[in-house]
Amino acid sequence: MESWKKTLYISWVIIFFLTASLGMFMPFIPLYVKEVGITDPRVQSIWSGILYGITFFFSSLIHHSIALT
Repeated sequence: MESWKKTLYISWVIIFFLTASLGMFMPFIPLYVKEVGITDPRVQSIWSGILYGITFFFSSLIHHSIALT
């Protein structure tokens, strides 16, 4: 198998499982934010949005580094 095909298949599997796991985790972020001690619903939604965005930002960095190998 050619090197680029192997990299493509491995990257696809990693991205699939990472996206699926993040999709299952994301609905619970507001609950985690509330557990930290942030009780104002407006601030909870802001922090939830920030954490949601940061998660996909870092996952995109991981995907990028895998694609470059």
